This record gives sequence, C-alpha cells and structure tokens, in this order.
Amino acid sequence: KQFKAMMEMQRKMLKENPEMFEQMMKSNPAMAGLSRKQLEERLDMMADMDPERLKSMMGVAQKVSTVVQPMMTLWQKFDKCVCGQGKNIAVAGISIFTWYWIDYFFL
Repeated sequence: KQFKAMMEMQRKMLKENPEMFEQMMKSNPAMAGLSRKQLEERLDMMADMDPERLKSMMGVAQKVSTVVQPMMTLWQKFDKCVCGQGKNIAVAGISIFTWYWIDYFFL
C-alpha cells in the first residue's frame, strides 16, 4: 500500500511539475538516460503491478545492490589507479582471455 501511494504521488508530481520530476529521476544513475515518456511508462508499469511481485522484485533489487556496490567501489578505485584507463585494460584482458579460450578449445 505504501509503495502504491508513493507511486501515485510520483505520478502526480510528474503531471504537475514534470521538470522537477525529470531532474529528480535524472539524478538516479539507473534512470539518467530515460526520456519523459519512458519514465511515465515505468511508473505506470510499477503502479499496476501485483504487490507481492513488486515486493519480490524490490527484495531482489536490494540483494543485487548489496552485491554490486562493493564491486563498483573496487572498480572505481582500480580505474583511478590506472588513470581512467580501466575500460581499456578490461577490454584488453577480456580479449586476451577470449583468444586463449578459443585457442585452447577450438584450435
């Protein structure tokens, strides 16, 4: 019930003050790239969802965030140590690993 009330409040805010709502949602990294229409669709989808399913999804999301958060912190430290070249190093490492894997199993 509380979550549904919160969703209704967000829907109302979206209709009354769309700029403020959009700015609030853009501050969330998961929602940063979404358009206003996509935000509306997500709110509608969540508001119409079965409460038990919603509760289950929220529980999974919390568990995933507790696992992912330390990894994100570790990645940020690694990326900082290599002067922002973490993506390049990761791509190179994955490429080398993939080549060795293909070489071992298929060649």
